[in-house]
Amino acid sequence: MFKHMKVTQISFVIKKTSLVCLVIGLFLMCESPIFIPEGAFQEVTVDMSGSWKITSAYRNGIEISDKFDFTGFGLKLDFDNSEATAYQIETKQVPFPVISDGNWKYNDPVYPTQMHLFSTLDTAIIEFVESPISGFNEMRIKFQLGCSDNVYIYDLELH
Repeated sequence: MFKHMKVTQISFVIKKTSLVCLVIGLFLMCESPIFIPEGAFQEVTVDMSGSWKITSAYRNGIEISDKFDFTGFGLKLDFDNSEATAYQIETKQVPFPVISDGNWKYNDPVYPTQMHLFSTLDTAIIEFVESPISGFNEMRIKFQLGCSDNVYIYDLELH
């Protein structure tokens, strides 16, 4: 078989065969089972409970943090894994789609993109700029107040 081949060709065949044997040997050595923790693929409802304060605010992409006193704003979200959970709001003249306490829920409890707020006085849909994740202490929300030309984005932090 090797009589008609040159030394460089024989060397190439030996190197290639050795490499194939090495790769096969590595695969055969890796027989340990893959450990997947129990519940790793279980979907969990996002928990955003707590008191939230505004850290920065934008209207149509322009920062308005210095135009309003955002220190008086507070949004407290209760969470008990039910369909509708209570919230308390303190706006202190800050532009926000609701002005009274009520109930809230996600549009999807596992992968929420919106928060629905409803009370006896008003109802609002607030969008999450980025989907929230349980355990994070920041969220960015987006909403409009009547006029579709004005888009507000608030950065909130859990306190």
